[in-house]
Amino acid sequence: MELRVLQPIGSILVSAALMMLVGFSQGAMKNAGKVSSKPRQESDFDPTERTFPETLALDSKMSAFLRDNHYTGATLGVARGDQVRYTQGYGQTDEGAPMRPTTLLPISSLSKTITAVAVLKMVEAGDLELTDQVFGSDGILSSFRPSDKMGMDPRLLDITVEHLLHHTAGWSQSTPRLYDPMMNSVYLSRGHDVIDIAKEMRLEHDLSPDDVITYMMMQPLDNPPGIQYQYSNFGYCVLGRVIEHISGKSYASFIRSQILEPLGMWHTRISPKSSSQSRHNNHIPVLHFFEGGIPLSDVRPDVTAKSYKLLDSTLGWWSTVYDLMRFVTGLTSGMLLNPKTLELLTKHPEAPVSEHRDTWHGLGVQANEDATWWQIGDPHDDEIILFHQQSLTPPKSRQSRFRKPPAESWSWLVILSDNNRKNLRQTFTQILSSVTQWPADNLLIEDCSENPIRGSQKHSTLMNSHVGEGHFPLFLNAVSRLSFYPVWISAYNINQKTYLATILKRDTENSYQVSNSVTKSELINLRTDNLLDSMYLNFVTSYNSHNSDGGIRYSAIFSQTPSRNTKFGIGESLDDFSASLDEVAGKHMPTTQSVASLDGVGHFTYSLSDHKVYSWKSFPNLTLDQLELQIRMNAKTDQVLSYLDSYTHHGDVLFSAVFGPARAGKWQVQTEVRQNELSDQIATLQGLHFRPRLVVGYECKGHPCFVIMWKKH
Repeated sequence: MELRVLQPIGSILVSAALMMLVGFSQGAMKNAGKVSSKPRQESDFDPTERTFPETLALDSKMSAFLRDNHYTGATLGVARGDQVRYTQGYGQTDEGAPMRPTTLLPISSLSKTITAVAVLKMVEAGDLELTDQVFGSDGILSSFRPSDKMGMDPRLLDITVEHLLHHTAGWSQSTPRLYDPMMNSVYLSRGHDVIDIAKEMRLEHDLSPDDVITYMMMQPLDNPPGIQYQYSNFGYCVLGRVIEHISGKSYASFIRSQILEPLGMWHTRISPKSSSQSRHNNHIPVLHFFEGGIPLSDVRPDVTAKSYKLLDSTLGWWSTVYDLMRFVTGLTSGMLLNPKTLELLTKHPEAPVSEHRDTWHGLGVQANEDATWWQIGDPHDDEIILFHQQSLTPPKSRQSRFRKPPAESWSWLVILSDNNRKNLRQTFTQILSSVTQWPADNLLIEDCSENPIRGSQKHSTLMNSHVGEGHFPLFLNAVSRLSFYPVWISAYNINQKTYLATILKRDTENSYQVSNSVTKSELINLRTDNLLDSMYLNFVTSYNSHNSDGGIRYSAIFSQTPSRNTKFGIGESLDDFSASLDEVAGKHMPTTQSVASLDGVGHFTYSLSDHKVYSWKSFPNLTLDQLELQIRMNAKTDQVLSYLDSYTHHGDVLFSAVFGPARAGKWQVQTEVRQNELSDQIATLQGLHFRPRLVVGYECKGHPCFVIMWKKH
């Protein structure tokens, strides 16, 4: 069935404000509303983001530290209680790009902290105990068997989950010809005299975590378990497989569902997200030694994913300052673990490991008696430290250490672009403690919005035009932590990937539920179930999902606000849609009119307003030129664009549009806005007190472009 243009329905409304199509000059828009930045030299360590009066002295100290200690750049995040008060970047990455709080970077041994918290989630759920045996027929990893049981060190059967977490399982990373088995390919690439594990095992593929565990089960322990602390990347590799065997999921899937998604860590992932980032330093996946960057493996198309899979639970995660601040503030405020379980994070190792020591290695962190815990990076990688102190006044007893963080507790994170072996905890505690007053705003929402937020007035409306479909649920959890919820969602496809554009508003009064990437039957069931809980369907859109092989999927917004729609149609034909309009005699305007094309057939998802509107027009298949013409023509009759959706039909981009009576106020519509122009144009329009009303993405010459409608407030 071919789609066709519906005949306009209704008559002209008499009075309304004029809407006009705005064609902005790229030259005029280029730098409007944006903080200026001068060309960066290698020695330039100025802040890469707008700063505050309260943090000018801090920025000066940070820049001086980087310059005096020969770092190229750094990123910083600071939270007081569960409020993120400051984020900043300084200098450059290894590749010469500005170092920003949004820069995706490898987080080294903070991966171990994430792994440890995942284990504690399992302990809290009753799925395992810290004293559980790991190896042997009665162990969690009973399926792992050495090739020669007679050659296995019997002490291996004494290793518990807690030993792995505390680095007291008995493995040493200083044993000649083996050292750290997780770095085997690194040593071989450097030409060191080490055992080639893959060759010893006669493997024809890159090492996997299972391969390394099987090999290490044939090696003698360096110490009896529970006797001595010896830092072990391999121990946390084993913990990753413990998580997989207990959960029945891959390690990364469990972390996503149990940690990343609840906290809204929507940037965090195993391995970098692009080929350019996968070449972190010297254009290939590397780890850092004094001698320079060492490749993780040979440069082959499939090597990056395999290398990071090997390191997943020990060194494999990449993240941003914002996501790691979500992690620490969410963890310490009880979003992941109850207070009793959270206490285990700083648990002392059993004697004799921690006897007569003021500082010890807890579970994935280091801790002391001052209600403080922290984690630093692996010696092989760039320096990083995540620090948390429950109270600036140490508690009188350990029992008071992990309650919901009071305002005086604080957390901070520093990621540096080199490894100069500095005492980061002492250095940055002194630098950050010198700040007597922090900015008042919570900056945790900054990376979720393309609206300029820092240093401007408070906003109740935000916009993000480019969130990957798979990361959208995590993104929604991130914004909901500050009570922002979507009121508009539109999907589009670029280069075989699906993205969503959304407008969010702050609402502390109502409850929301957003369902994304659901099927037609799932959406119908969701609508029925939510009605029983007095949650109403207020918005729905359809799209072709590349995550579902091009099948039609739906995004829907439910809230406690009663729906203002009298009828919904989900995935209907053009004839059924037309019949619905005829049924109401053209008196109920479509409030949504989404179209998805599958096998050359258009499927309509729509809602009709519950009140009569006598002047409106519907066009389900406009080209971009036709859309621009209709915007101009309807503006002359005081009708504005009230709904818009994009879709691809027979390879052509088409738009489904509804025009309705304009209300009082000024409106502006932009078309063909390129993504690289978006932030500048948003800044300018925001400065003129315009807020986004709708945003629709589409593909133009392999790049995302947008149609955006703005309303002045």
